[in-house]
Amino acid sequence: MARCSHCSSIFFGGVREGNQRFCNTKCQQDNVLTVMSNQIPSDIVRRDLIALHQSNCPRCAGPGPVDLHTAYFIWSFLVITRWSSSPRLCCRSCGRKGQVGGILFSFFFGWWGFPWGIIGTPVQIFKNIGGMFGGPNPAVPSKNLEQVVRISLASTAMERGMRPQPTPPVIAQR
Repeated sequence: MARCSHCSSIFFGGVREGNQRFCNTKCQQDNVLTVMSNQIPSDIVRRDLIALHQSNCPRCAGPGPVDLHTAYFIWSFLVITRWSSSPRLCCRSCGRKGQVGGILFSFFFGWWGFPWGIIGTPVQIFKNIGGMFGGPNPAVPSKNLEQVVRISLASTAMERGMRPQPTPPVIAQR
């Protein structure tokens, strides 16, 4: 068994790149974006981050601030249970609507599996409630939003033909 260098999932087989292993090609490509995103100068990231945070909501076109709000879902049937999270780039109002949707969906479709549906449904419902009453601070952009901006900038740079700089090997000193 191996652990993916990007998402940390445990897997058999997978894709190799140098001394790193990935569970699939998508994780390998995402890792390239992550490496490139960490090489973008912080002043460029900060400029785009503040511009996005203070912009209008991309969902409702209402006033910002815009941030990443996550809704949590679960559905189950007999012995099959599936839970997921759905991050949304939107204003707080649209984020809360998504979280209310997650609560309702999970309440009606989450309980029907044993044992994980019964265990997971209250967890997902409380995560949505926590997001509704907590969530990102509207005064400052969140770390998750910063990561979205970094990945977006890296993706744009790669589309223009730029590639990440190789990272020098770490040499342990005694």
